[in-house]
Order: sequence, then structure tokens, then C-alpha cells
Amino acid sequence: MGSPEAACALAEGVRSVGGNAVELPLADGGEGTAEVLHIAWGGEWHIAVVDDPLHRPREARFLYIRDRSLAVIESAEAIGLTLLDSDELSPLQASSAGLAQLMCAALETGARELMVTLGGSATVDGGEGFLQSISSGVFDQTRITVLCDVRNPLHGDYGAARAFGPQKGADPEVVEKLEIRLRSMSELQPYADLPGAGAAGGLGAALASVGASLTSGADAVLEAVSFDEHAKEADLVITGEGTVDETSLAGK
Repeated sequence: MGSPEAACALAEGVRSVGGNAVELPLADGGEGTAEVLHIAWGGEWHIAVVDDPLHRPREARFLYIRDRSLAVIESAEAIGLTLLDSDELSPLQASSAGLAQLMCAALETGARELMVTLGGSATVDGGEGFLQSISSGVFDQTRITVLCDVRNPLHGDYGAARAFGPQKGADPEVVEKLEIRLRSMSELQPYADLPGAGAAGGLGAALASVGASLTSGADAVLEAVSFDEHAKEADLVITGEGTVDETSLAGK
């Protein structure tokens, strides 16, 4: 159940007993963020054919807001964990190239600003596939804002490999191989400690290396939907998370 469906179900329950409810779907930069921003801002959906994490072609959509020359690209659309069956999870091989392809497709619509949402990826490649799939200077004239669903750094105990590798199919041995790979990527090290550098398997750091700015996805969405204004008028606010666990404390 996505955020809009959950909000609708909750609101129907409140209304069924005579209450007033305002539906305000939220997201944290992970799956569903583009849909929430579409509800808040409008825009039109575009489709592009990109590589999934295992280099198979798939259709992925992005949101284009023409009057702002802004495209919202959700990484999970191209390289999401939900695109793979449980027996296909392969974090040593999974590639982030599809995200680069989706971003380049958005530029072809005329977008001058890109908002990239990170979260829910099947990859822990430190953005290697992404970086290898872009030509030099392709984003030089483009403002890129990255919405991160976590604040984790690139490596270490709370980094991309050790904190999130297991949920992407990595056993302890593979986790350490991924950690070594992330530490060996010299182009990422200046950005390794940025909050969100470890988001989407290190894509936060990779995008920072091409000039993107990283920010909290949850904070950006709350601002986009004018949450504070709605909350001031409310007697009760109901929100939630797919799973409440340790990662909930890392910016989700």
C-alpha cells in the first residue's frame, strides 16, 4: 500500500464516524516520493526505457513540471529493490546505470533542474554504474537536488554496505567486499561523510561528486506539501512507516 492509498483508507475511517480528515500523503525520498510530489505540484508523467539493476530493459517514469523546467526522478523506478525477485538479489553485480539513463531522458524534455529521490535501490555499487554511464559535463548546466531517505555516510558501521547491504541480499562476506569496494572509490572519498552519502548504495556520494546537493527527503516533502500549516489546524496527526526499525532513526 502506497502513501496515497494509506492516507485515503485512514481518512475514510475517520469520516465514517463523523470526523473531518485532510489527506496529506508523505514520503521520505524513497519509493513513492515522485507520486507524492505529483499530488502536491502537478506535472506530467514521461516514460523512458532504461536498464534495471541487472541491465534488463524496463520502462520507468519520471515527473516533469513544465512551468518550472523541473523533472523529478525516482531512483527506485529504474534500479529499485522491488524490481528484482528474492532469488535475483545480487548486490555485487547490481548496477546504478539505469538512474543515469533516466536522468538523461529527463534532460531531453527540456528540464533545467533535476530532483532525484534516493531510496529503495537494489544497488551497493557506490554509483559506479551511474558514473560510467554519463558523459563528462553532462550535468554542468543543470541544478541537481538529491532527496535522501537516510542520513547515513558512505562507509563504516552505518554506511551503505554494512547498514543496508543485508536487506539487498548481501551475506556478511559480501558486505565486507562491498565495504572494501566503496572505500576504494577515490572519487567518492571527499563526500563520504556527507549526510546521505550512503543513500541508495552510495549514490548519494556519487551524485555529490557531479555537483548535486544532498538534502533530507522527509524535510523536503514536508515543506512541499505545507505540512506545518496543515498540522497547526489539526487535533490529531496520523503518520507511519513501512517498518519501524533502527533505520527509522536515520532520517526516514
